[in-house]
Amino acid sequence: MKDSPDGVLCLQDELSGWFGSMDKYSGHRGAAKDRGFWLQSYQGGSYAINRVTRGSSLIENLSVSLLGGIQPGPMRKLIADTVDDGLIQRLVPIVLRPGVVGKDEPGSFAVGQRYAELVERLHGMGRPLENLHFDDGALAIRLELEEKHLHLMECEVVNKKLAAHIGKYDGLFARLCLLWHCIEKDPCRDGLVRAATARRVANFLHGFLLPHAIAFYAGVLGLSDDHDRLAAVAGYILAHKLGRVTNRDIQRGDRTMRGLDRREIDSIFHQLDAMGWVTRTPGPRPSDPPYWIVNPEVHRLYKERAEKEAERRRSERATIAALLSGSRRPGAISTTAEPVDDDVVDLQQWRRLNFRDPVEPRPTRKFT
Repeated sequence: MKDSPDGVLCLQDELSGWFGSMDKYSGHRGAAKDRGFWLQSYQGGSYAINRVTRGSSLIENLSVSLLGGIQPGPMRKLIADTVDDGLIQRLVPIVLRPGVVGKDEPGSFAVGQRYAELVERLHGMGRPLENLHFDDGALAIRLELEEKHLHLMECEVVNKKLAAHIGKYDGLFARLCLLWHCIEKDPCRDGLVRAATARRVANFLHGFLLPHAIAFYAGVLGLSDDHDRLAAVAGYILAHKLGRVTNRDIQRGDRTMRGLDRREIDSIFHQLDAMGWVTRTPGPRPSDPPYWIVNPEVHRLYKERAEKEAERRRSERATIAALLSGSRRPGAISTTAEPVDDDVVDLQQWRRLNFRDPVEPRPTRKFT
């Protein structure tokens, strides 16, 4: 890197391997040093390297661009197991939609070619003027965004990690303005970033990057360590239009909810209570577990989501039922796990075991 003052690109197919490599050889102490390196590479500037066998060297400008992908599950685990030192907040997350059926359409070769030419032009461009300036309109936009960022960071409903990420937006805005300016103008001749450029960057920052950041921190990372179970219980309440929920109802839910003990169920309901979804009501006897009254506003506000959740569950049941029926036909390839030979049940019993109705009694027999 000492021979690359313009910076380098670190391309990672799986970011979980990149995170894991930090403590692969030197334990957590070495991991802290590696994280410090990556934290400084975000800001740039000189960086000294001292090696016993290879001597000392100086990196004139420690600048690394990181590009990679990771699944939501591993990302949640990584964040739960690591120190919150701001490394995650320096990443710019882009959350992809779930996969859908593809379309066989011709690609746009012209767009790809223009993008490649733009990258080549930027790579070959000389360094811009030492000092670029905002004009009065662009400066007003920058101050407007700074106020918005401060307001968002102070909101109580904003996740602390998301607030720390938004705290990087003022610097990110300046970087993107420089990039947009280099794309649209010759920075060696024009050292003034105008309001039109700043407005386009502001729209990109708040119209594209910020919604993805909210989806990442509130959706992917979740509000708690019980994210999957919490989302499953909330979806179950919406799909079945429940007005009153008990521990038994939860234990009859989907696979994410089954097997929860009383302590885990109480933890999830306390979080839903804090968000205004349910209200705790004591049981008729002191030894009985409490039940929870669902706030009617939940069903009103999330009516569309409830319909989609109910349709999703019906579709999943129909799909699995079709697969099970297909596996019973002669010559059909089985796509599901069948019961063991000494515990064979009929199709209807097997379906009830995996996709039982909420009001149906729990089966007493278990299958492996």
